[in-house]
Amino acid sequence: MARSSPIENMVLSPIGGGTVKQHPNLQARQYKGMILRFNQDILEKGVQLHPSAYLFNLYRRDPEPLEDARYQDLLSESRLFLANDAAPLKAYLERLVPRKAKNDILFLLEHGKWRPADELISRVGSMLEGNEEFTLIDEQDEAFRIIRHQVLG
Repeated sequence: MARSSPIENMVLSPIGGGTVKQHPNLQARQYKGMILRFNQDILEKGVQLHPSAYLFNLYRRDPEPLEDARYQDLLSESRLFLANDAAPLKAYLERLVPRKAKNDILFLLEHGKWRPADELISRVGSMLEGNEEFTLIDEQDEAFRIIRHQVLG
């Protein structure tokens, strides 16, 4: 499946004075990628991740701009739930999460082994030199720029 560029996945936020933000499903997909790249336990135990976005404070509009056809690639990979989608969200979670899980997923996410330390150090070092190694999520990019400016002067 072809990935669209992050610029195509920017949306006008209905909350926050009309600022431009990443589509919430793009953020969910990026978090999944980050977990799969760096959490060794999640990979080794074969935990399946299903990215989803739940905007609990945004009620569905007609038509819903976040479900526009241009976001179809995101919506096919990551489910979008809005404030009035509590019942579909519950059904989705009940279908995905077994009654008795093989692993304590929250424990693995919080305390799992992070990998690969050498690659992570190399990528962070490269980023500090100004190279774009991987996509930072939303406000993290601004925080990174501030930190890089403080470290490099």
